[in-house]
Amino acid sequence: MISFITARKIVSRHLPHPRTCRLELVKAEGSFLSRDIAASADAPAFDRAVMDGFAVRSRDTADAPVVLRVVGFIPAGKTFCRRVGAGESARIATGAMMPPGADAVIKKEDVQVLADGRLRVSRRVRKGEDVYPRGRDYRKGAFLLRRAMLLNPARIALLGSLGYGSVEVFATPRVAFLTTGDEIIGPGRPPRSGQVYDATRPMILSSLSRMGVLCEDLGHVRDSAVLLDKKVRQGLEHDILIVTGGVSAGERDYVPGVLAKNDVTCLFHKVLIRPGKPLWFGCRRNQLVFGLPGNPVASLVTFMLFVKPAIEYLQGGCAFSFLRGILSKDVYNESERLSFLPARLCRRKKGIGIAPLVFHGSADMYHVAGADCFFAARPYARLKKGTCISYFKI
Repeated sequence: MISFITARKIVSRHLPHPRTCRLELVKAEGSFLSRDIAASADAPAFDRAVMDGFAVRSRDTADAPVVLRVVGFIPAGKTFCRRVGAGESARIATGAMMPPGADAVIKKEDVQVLADGRLRVSRRVRKGEDVYPRGRDYRKGAFLLRRAMLLNPARIALLGSLGYGSVEVFATPRVAFLTTGDEIIGPGRPPRSGQVYDATRPMILSSLSRMGVLCEDLGHVRDSAVLLDKKVRQGLEHDILIVTGGVSAGERDYVPGVLAKNDVTCLFHKVLIRPGKPLWFGCRRNQLVFGLPGNPVASLVTFMLFVKPAIEYLQGGCAFSFLRGILSKDVYNESERLSFLPARLCRRKKGIGIAPLVFHGSADMYHVAGADCFFAARPYARLKKGTCISYFKI
């Protein structure tokens, strides 16, 4: 049995180098950039009108009211071929390029177009008024998006504005998931004596979905080495295989043996944490295998502490780190193991508050359902209210 820190180091050392791929921009939401994105030009690339109105020389309005000649119309997307000279103006659309000579826009509601087509301006116009200057958003060469940034709709829009039709991202790892156990049944069937409904399957699958991972669901297999072997071989066609249940030391815990038969090297089995002690981890070349405990809370905790960080790394993310919060009441960890206990987050004037919940162990989904996070408590620790502690969100 090994410590939590040692187990995390072993997983980190065996993570393969993240792969990259190129996706169409319209399909890239939820992916992570594999490189920095720099501006190839100023934005905007030209001075442009903010309002529908008239492009003018501000100095021509110094003695307003004045009357100006209108020498043309500038729609968005078009270039005006002549210069606006003294005593002249040009009608202009929102977003259109400012013509040479003009340095301000007066919106159409603030002027009067006379019968002969000339423009009467009744007030002084400031230089730069209603003009969005070239380079105001960013200059050529500026870094706009950084490596490992999650691509959301706004960032995809920015890439589109730069002319990207596709983008290089970190490839999401291919994951397979399998649950085991004679005592587990799916929904829609009445449980016989000693059977329980499967809480782990929807929990893990939904967690993977939230991470943007397309997972192959290998289903559920009874406690049979032959049936398990078939599913494991299918799962080992993926980058990551997650198996729940069958990893303890019982007569029918076949997972470690079946994995060894399929050339998966065990790197550790059992970690000094609570819940989650039976955790199994191994690899076959660049393939990772996680054997999570069968109890749903233990499965959740070990998924969040080990599997989720591994997937995030392969997606281009940073290594897992704990958050910090302030304990809202005294807690005693009666276990000899590092324990992760459920809690709710609460507001404080300074920092995040951690309010511990009642917890009856690794099968207690009822109380965990009210939790926002788990916090860490050292073996036999007496933690006082106000103590700064580490936690992770769920």
